[in-house]
Amino acid sequence: MAESNIDEFDNAVGLIFAELYQNFPIRILIEPRIAANSSPIDPTVDGWDKRYFHQLAIFKFTMSWLIQAGYIWSEKQDDMAELAGVFKNCVLSAKGLEILKTPDSLSGASIGAQLQDAARDGVLSSVKSLTEKALGIGAKMGYSAAVAWASS
Repeated sequence: MAESNIDEFDNAVGLIFAELYQNFPIRILIEPRIAANSSPIDPTVDGWDKRYFHQLAIFKFTMSWLIQAGYIWSEKQDDMAELAGVFKNCVLSAKGLEILKTPDSLSGASIGAQLQDAARDGVLSSVKSLTEKALGIGAKMGYSAAVAWASS
């Protein structure tokens, strides 16, 4: 069964977060191959090009969303880099780092460290659940900040 866009988004977020966490605080180039490793495309299979462009779109829109949501800081993209899905000088924002440094209540290890391990080992079910946890923490942080601002 084909993955839903949400599942592909979760996998891409987790793999992107793992790469940025591993390299923090160094600004790095983030490109589609980071997320494509989770489901490689075989060019000998009919329809590979449709799958490739779908994965590229998921990756590009996921990166754009992460930047707009404030999880990642990135250099403004030129037209060619944007077309290719290449994001230059990326680093976790303070918000992104805080979320990934949050210890997991069960294991005690940070979510970022667990994402690194799951991504390295290719355990996409763990990548997905850790991503959901990280984004949930981010949503709670945003809600708490909004409530504090509204009550001040």
